[in-house]
Amino acid sequence: MEKKKIIEFYLNEKKEELFKISSDIYHHPEMAFEEYYASEYLSNYLQKQGFEIKKPHGTLETSFEATFKNGENGPTIAILAEYDALSNGHACGHNVIAASGIGAGIGAKHAMEELNIFGTLKIIGTSAEETGGGKIIILENGGFDGVDAALLLHPTTGKSKVAGRCKSSHSIEVTYTGQLSSAISRPERGVNATEATVLAYQYLANALRYLPNDVSIMPFIMTANENDGLLPVTSTLLVTITAFEDSSMEKAIQRVKEILEGAALTTGNQFEIRDIRGYQGRVINETIGNLLRENMILFDEPIMDGMVDDSGFEDFGNVNRVIPGAMVYPTLLPSKKVSNHTDEFLELSNSPKSKEAILLGSKVMASTAIDLFLNPELLQASKKELEEKSNGK
Repeated sequence: MEKKKIIEFYLNEKKEELFKISSDIYHHPEMAFEEYYASEYLSNYLQKQGFEIKKPHGTLETSFEATFKNGENGPTIAILAEYDALSNGHACGHNVIAASGIGAGIGAKHAMEELNIFGTLKIIGTSAEETGGGKIIILENGGFDGVDAALLLHPTTGKSKVAGRCKSSHSIEVTYTGQLSSAISRPERGVNATEATVLAYQYLANALRYLPNDVSIMPFIMTANENDGLLPVTSTLLVTITAFEDSSMEKAIQRVKEILEGAALTTGNQFEIRDIRGYQGRVINETIGNLLRENMILFDEPIMDGMVDDSGFEDFGNVNRVIPGAMVYPTLLPSKKVSNHTDEFLELSNSPKSKEAILLGSKVMASTAIDLFLNPELLQASKKELEEKSNGK
């Protein structure tokens, strides 16, 4: 309880600063790899709070690492912050994620100082979650080296929860190329690229019945060139595949490619396929997830049972398949579910309830970080759990 009181009292004093961080980022939306305002804003704030700043981080100009170290020994715990926006603004609540990550960081640092807890605390600003996979780039370039555990928050609607699995993703882009001819007087001399796109789209609608139940396929018709009176000579289709199981993903990728090729052969188009790397789905880490749950309860938040799977995808999964980690989802609207990326979610991300989520999430993640610092056996258990999952146990 001493931990709770120290963190709660300190963050209650700091809450208006955290709310301002969220509001300022909300009103300065920046898309993937362009988050210069947010990155500078957040890193400057943390520097003033006594963190050592490294920028850029993991080769990304708009990512950063803020470090506080107490003593020469102890584990390294990372709290992550996201701050990229969508085309319609912060309709996924990354302003809430950023403010909560900062709040958790300063709250945990304060507790480490007050209780003389040894260890290294890192706040890692991770750009480009929505597109580009910023965490993957940081991971591949050593930006998570030495980290023993990672924590992240994401706002939700409905009842608050601790995250379970999410889906992996993979995209395939196909460009069909036909033969130019008049669409009116000489269509028989040409090949219509759009026909291949439409046919592939229709075939894909029937593909799921032959694939595992955890697979989703989402095709998007991206482009079709226009030339007055002429057959479209190029057309592009983007297919995003999601699945919980890696084996399901492999089967779906193979089947989708067969369909895309079949549409080309049927219509006489040439085709070019490009694979676009997606995100790996989260794995459950019960050791850290249970700590997050206990701290949500400690701060009197109603929470769903278990660790709840969701059908979305995000790049934290690539991290928590290598480093033990878990996510907590405080609610912005307990009464109903609202889809992320919508204008309604955009409004919720800067609502009065978003302030409650920021303060709660900051306290919960700070408390969980302190629990991990104080209980090295839990860190070892989380690493063993991840190793067993990686080995298929």
